[in-house]
Amino acid sequence: MSRAESRPPDSGDSAVQLSVIVPFLDEEDALPEFVETLRRALDQTGRLYEVLFVDDGSTDGGTAWINELCNQSWRQAKLIRLARNFGHMQALTAGLDASRGEWIASLDADLQHPPELIGQLLALAEETESPVAQAVRVSRRGDRVGKRLAAQGYYAAARRFGGVKTPANVAAFRVIHRAVADPLRALPERTRVYRLLLPWLGYKTAYLEYEAAPRSKGTTKYSFARMLHLAFSSITAFSTAPLRLATAIGALVGLIGIIGAIFVMFNWALGSPLTGWPSLMAAILILGGIQLMTIGILGEYLAVVLEQVRGRPIYVTSEPISSTVPPTRAEGLLPEQREATAPMRLPVEAGVSADDIDAP
Repeated sequence: MSRAESRPPDSGDSAVQLSVIVPFLDEEDALPEFVETLRRALDQTGRLYEVLFVDDGSTDGGTAWINELCNQSWRQAKLIRLARNFGHMQALTAGLDASRGEWIASLDADLQHPPELIGQLLALAEETESPVAQAVRVSRRGDRVGKRLAAQGYYAAARRFGGVKTPANVAAFRVIHRAVADPLRALPERTRVYRLLLPWLGYKTAYLEYEAAPRSKGTTKYSFARMLHLAFSSITAFSTAPLRLATAIGALVGLIGIIGAIFVMFNWALGSPLTGWPSLMAAILILGGIQLMTIGILGEYLAVVLEQVRGRPIYVTSEPISSTVPPTRAEGLLPEQREATAPMRLPVEAGVSADDIDAP
């Protein structure tokens, strides 16, 4: 069976209609209230569900609390422990690999993604016949000024350089169908920015706006440095625009240099040569800065290539993940195997051209 194809239902998979992925990192204070709200919301959907809690290297007591919950009082819940802190996207990938449901929801455990909206996202997806239902924050009034500005800059850069059409403030809170999850898992990328990968796939997406509650417990795990790293990773993984920008700047500086040389020669021919070293030093500093910037951009892309070539696993779990879903990731396969698992040609959302989807 091709990795990009939807799995045929069987007795093990058809029993689960909804898989809910909850990555968490040091959320001991928020987890009890979150679990209570999530459990009530899932029971109201009337669907057979499973909940996959993915511990992304927590160091507090939240992991032990979830483990006890899974073993004693919530049989639909399961704990997946990563060997260390691999990152939010990697934790989502681990949950996606272990999921068995026809629909797959993902949300954070910080109480800023209202669990009661899962039912609304499912209903929206089915009513609009959309295999993806994405939650979008109405505003960021509860965030710090620096985080709001960083988020605005990130989404503006993603739309401008990433080659994908996505609204601002899309959250890591969504519902996707199994027919989308399988091609998504089959993608060979190691830099998995799902808020950009999903629009790139081109499936029809329905959007649900919501007001995020201020974080009442715990602290955000997305520092400015991590947000900056996410921005760089997103741009280098989805666009060659920085390379083209460096080429354009180099060409512009070269043109300015030629014009300057002509001006110097013209003055020398007229018998009034330019003297002094300030202009020379300025030119050296400008050219040196541009060269260093260009080398830095090239280094970012080389780092992406190196990470891909290394072939290391995207995540490592403390215990094997038991799942009836066959592995669908193409990395680590022989070339002939990878060709056999190539994703299917996907339907593109109406109004989005192939040029918009096939980002440079």
